[in-house]
Amino acid sequence: MKKLHILILVLTVLSFSSFNTDMTSKIDKIPENNSIEESQGIRYYWFFIKMRMDERKKQYFIIGNASYVTSGTVEIFRQKLWWGLTHKQLAIGPFMSSEEAEVARLYYKTTRERIPKDIDAPKTEVHWFLLTVKELKRAKAFKLERMPARAASGTINDFVDVLFESMTFEHLVVGAFWNYDQAEYAKKIYRESE
Repeated sequence: MKKLHILILVLTVLSFSSFNTDMTSKIDKIPENNSIEESQGIRYYWFFIKMRMDERKKQYFIIGNASYVTSGTVEIFRQKLWWGLTHKQLAIGPFMSSEEAEVARLYYKTTRERIPKDIDAPKTEVHWFLLTVKELKRAKAFKLERMPARAASGTINDFVDVLFESMTFEHLVVGAFWNYDQAEYAKKIYRESE
């Protein structure tokens, strides 16, 4: 009888320790295939930009971006995206690493000439998607409008070209993501806020 109790105790301890190890590895690691998952344990990164809409020219202007990158769960990002829209700011992200978010943040400048020349940009393909943002004057807020768009891919120079060109047509580019699935997942989060 005593051996049975000891055996049950040992099996219980082993099952809890393997459970904790499994949970820790799922929380600490990004999925092997680099796909984005709805997980409370994965930390995402983003930053805010401020924009101005010129109705006469029908054009957007970036008037500033955050000096730092913030992080949290995907649910916190959703809340911050909504908060930013109500405060005439736009959250750009969510990115899978702080480095990726920091590199992207450096491209959101008031003019193309202000982009630092010494950015350690990725040499591989990057990904982005377009948004349409409207200003609600009475509410002093932004609103995302539905538009058909899929994630696009290209070099970092292509991303910069599209970023500045799209603003002349009242669109904003969100990126540059280092993983295509990540860009599609981010686009889905923005579509939920339209």
